[in-house]
Amino acid sequence: MRILIEPGSYTCRNMGDLAMFLATVARLEQRWPEAELVTFTSAPDRLRRYAPRVTPYSIEDRELLLAAHHPHWGLPHRMPLAARVRLGLGRLVASAPRFVRARRPAGSRIGNRDRPDQEGWRGILRSLSLVAVSGAGGLCDPFLRHAWSTLELLQIAAAAGVPTALFSQGIGPMRAPLLRSKAGAVLPRVTLVALREPREGPRLLRELGVAADRIHVGGDDAVELAYRVRGPATGCCLGVNLRLAGYANLDPARAASVLATVRQFARARSLEVLPIPISFQDLESDLRAVASVAGPSGSLACPEEPAAIACMVGRCRLVVTGSYHAAVFALAQGIPAVTLSNSRYYDGKFTGLAEMFGVGCRVVRLGEVDALQRLRGALDELWETGAGLRDLLLRSAVDQIARSQATYQRVYEIVSPHQAPPLSRAAP
Repeated sequence: MRILIEPGSYTCRNMGDLAMFLATVARLEQRWPEAELVTFTSAPDRLRRYAPRVTPYSIEDRELLLAAHHPHWGLPHRMPLAARVRLGLGRLVASAPRFVRARRPAGSRIGNRDRPDQEGWRGILRSLSLVAVSGAGGLCDPFLRHAWSTLELLQIAAAAGVPTALFSQGIGPMRAPLLRSKAGAVLPRVTLVALREPREGPRLLRELGVAADRIHVGGDDAVELAYRVRGPATGCCLGVNLRLAGYANLDPARAASVLATVRQFARARSLEVLPIPISFQDLESDLRAVASVAGPSGSLACPEEPAAIACMVGRCRLVVTGSYHAAVFALAQGIPAVTLSNSRYYDGKFTGLAEMFGVGCRVVRLGEVDALQRLRGALDELWETGAGLRDLLLRSAVDQIARSQATYQRVYEIVSPHQAPPLSRAAP
């Protein structure tokens, strides 16, 4: 049996995406211990460090798989010129098919294996028993290109009769007509969609025509990792995260105001500040974003390990964050979180998270006139009262873990009677 896992991140440098990916790997291995798990990555050495049993294929191989079924696959070929320019995809339009062909030299290898050609990839696709998309927040307008590519993968799998499942998904906002049309053609054919939250995702999927019995709200798959490393009580530090990226819509001036407010709060209470990085990506490094607030007492030596980051969060009494998974790692350990949003993307993510965990998660919308006052008020209140919310938050985490596990069990029950036949000798 062979299962393809489409990861939320190909680099293994976003600890939230990585935690969800590792949860998917562990839960699939638990149910199919003899299965071969394969995935796509741009960092095979890093992947082997985290998931040594998972077979890595390159991003170029992913291009080959898609091209084997759609010679001119991809979003750019179907967009008007103005949209290509707006999304910065013009160069990709002209080069993508030639790039795929040019990067397929004879005898090239991945690890110790020959790279399959297009016919080989067709055979591999037919051999799959399941295509699983691990946890991510990428099916949305801000990540349009990635969303389109994921939908293409699901579409060719469904056309080949391979069951497909999406786990721990944050879906939306999705207003781009082209993307909505594509999602409406693909997602109703998916075997199961497991969502992280009960608000935006289910509404959007219903609008796209996905049947209610294929939609499951299971919470975030990373909750289990954080819950397992929880301590006997909350810590005494203030955890801080800030996400500076285009999809966060947080300009430097507003970010500076937020960090100044957090710094004032920490100094007034003589608190140790812990930077809580989730993304180590070069273009959105969380460590660089919060370095100024940490000061001499803050530690910037952070290992790129999801469990290690969750353990750092466990030293906190309160976390203030612009990153979704810093809040997840806190709430799952019974630690309140003040979340910072300045975009529709994060509005949906944080509002859904607050609904899953309740009063221990506060959403501060930075675009509001009194945002900084609201931030300070939330910090003051949750610092004083947050310890009393620990048991409530932990009960919510246990419930989400059970619901998330149930989605994997449901996929197992659906897929097991329809496992693909063994791969023929002719295919790689």
